[in-house]
Amino acid sequence: MFVSYVDNECQRVMNDTDSFSEATFRAYAPHRALWHGYFAGREVHSIKRIEIQEIAMWLPRLPVGFTKQGYTPAEAIEMAKSGHDLKPISNVLFNNYQRQINGLLAYAEKLGFHDKNLSTLIEQRNTKKKDGRPSRLPFTIADMSAMFNSAYLASLGKGSRRTTFEARFWIPIIAAFSGARMDEICQLKVSDIMYDEGAGCYYMNIAGGDELASDGRARKIKNTNSVRPIPIHPTLIEIGFINYLKSMKGLGSEASLFKLERGSDDKFGGTVSKWFSRKGRSAGFIESCGIASKGTYANNKEWSKCFHSFRHTVIDNLREESKRLPDGTRISESDRALVVGHIDKKESSLETTHYGQGVSYMKLRMDVISQISYPGVDFDAIKWPTVVQA
Repeated sequence: MFVSYVDNECQRVMNDTDSFSEATFRAYAPHRALWHGYFAGREVHSIKRIEIQEIAMWLPRLPVGFTKQGYTPAEAIEMAKSGHDLKPISNVLFNNYQRQINGLLAYAEKLGFHDKNLSTLIEQRNTKKKDGRPSRLPFTIADMSAMFNSAYLASLGKGSRRTTFEARFWIPIIAAFSGARMDEICQLKVSDIMYDEGAGCYYMNIAGGDELASDGRARKIKNTNSVRPIPIHPTLIEIGFINYLKSMKGLGSEASLFKLERGSDDKFGGTVSKWFSRKGRSAGFIESCGIASKGTYANNKEWSKCFHSFRHTVIDNLREESKRLPDGTRISESDRALVVGHIDKKESSLETTHYGQGVSYMKLRMDVISQISYPGVDFDAIKWPTVVQA
């Protein structure tokens, strides 16, 4: 099978309509060699989903330049699995290895050697991040405990008319249990909370730019992948989200779910962002909880924590080895992408991305969302108050 795949790649080089040069084919030779050795003697149909998920976990830890250091591919793979002190491969090299294994898996499915296309389980990594840009860190369990505890209501403080108590209470918790972007949450309307009978769950409908916000103007979305339904995590319901929703329905279906207004930056989340973390000299919510919003490493590289850190927190949380779907398999990259809005356009056939549709995968979404958990963080102490504070 592997020989057939390599022959197919050679045919691509000779095909004038395929922009795949001989130089590119040769450049990928060492990356193909790794997989050739890894799958040596294996029948393609024996490759399981869970094995590819495991590869996605250890591949980023592959030692860079391992052959020059005297290690065989098998030894380098074992080091990546068990741990080592060597420098790992860059995102560029990761993507080179990823292209070859995904090409092999997609080819196997195309020819009928495998009944599933497992190539969707390992995703490309971002290679465009600038080194001078501060690295955005996820929140730790200690950070989460500092924010979410029995003193949560008191710690929210007072906000302006545009940073309502409703927004300050719900938006951080929703982000912690969904990984949704700030403006995806902030521009929700009352009518955007829907119920899916098939999956038996409430969900947030993250609508596209062709849908209107509460002020009658078009919504802002980062990209088409952002348009998706996000199931409401059970913890949010325990805190009182559905009761809150019922109380808001009296304002009408087109009302802003958190009583927010669009700011001068054309976004609903601008003032919430300023309230949440330090902007200039003023301390934000996380600073009031004892969480530093920025700093530097020993090598002087800057790091920061802000609202978007929730997104990184959720993604990392769902990568934990203990997080499993009901059938016992680990949550894959594509499963996470489906939930957080990172799914690649080539996978758009998994769902439709239009308002009121795309719910055929709601059960999978709910299974993934339900796995978000923060052991030791006292969310049980937080309840939506009957009387709303100022």
